[in-house]
Amino acid sequence: MMFGNMSTHWQAVRKECGQWSWTQNGQTFVGNSTSSNCATANSNLIANAFYLQNGRRVPVTSGLTESIKVQLWSNALLA
Repeated sequence: MMFGNMSTHWQAVRKECGQWSWTQNGQTFVGNSTSSNCATANSNLIANAFYLQNGRRVPVTSGLTESIKVQLWSNALLA
C-alpha cells in the first residue's frame, strides 16, 4: 500500500527488485534484486526521484539504493 502511493520511480524499484509479490491494477510483480531490470529501476530512481527529510527535498543516491538492496530486497532473512 505504501509503495502504491509513491512516485512511479519508487514503484518501479519495488516491482523490479522486491522479492515478495505485489499486485497493482490486477497485475502481480515479483522482483529480483540482481536483475538488469532492478538495476535500471534504481538508475532511474537516482536520476529522477527524491525523498523528504525535515521538509527538504533530498536526492536519491546510489548509497541509499544499495543499502535498500542489501537490507531489504536481497535479505534472505525476510524471504
